[in-house]
Amino acid sequence: KISICALGIALVFLATSTLNITIGTSLTNLGDAFIFLFAALFGPLAGLISGGIGSCLADFALGWGHTAICTLIIKGIEGFVMGLLCNLVRKNEFKFKNNILLFVFTILPSLIMIGGYFIAESFIYGTMEAALAYIYTNVIQASVSIVIFLVVYNILIKIKMINKISKEF
Repeated sequence: KISICALGIALVFLATSTLNITIGTSLTNLGDAFIFLFAALFGPLAGLISGGIGSCLADFALGWGHTAICTLIIKGIEGFVMGLLCNLVRKNEFKFKNNILLFVFTILPSLIMIGGYFIAESFIYGTMEAALAYIYTNVIQASVSIVIFLVVYNILIKIKMINKISKEF
């Protein structure tokens, strides 16, 4: 379990720190796709740890240290909620062959991320108006990450890796 979480931290860190675009003064990245993936495969604890720690470390590495603690909390909760939703379905012996269900499961964690950063940026920048200016980048980030997550998850299903991977955890 420690190795899986460490791999999740590393992949979230890399996707956040290297697969990113700075739009204005906001960072948009693909880290959420890997948060969704690890949470869906390994549950809430893996989502919490890989999402929170991987994203927080990326903030420090990219010079966004002033948001790192907020990121730790927001991304950790995002991963935890995604993992929790997926576990609830998995315990009922339902297989994730329905992309619509997986898509729906990504909406709440994405809204947590968007809303969490809105609240955090309201405090960091001093006004809600300033925080509103950054919402569009978080919406773009969530949307692109959802698509990438669904593609990668479906590839893992096609090569029959999903059951092998998640049973090991």
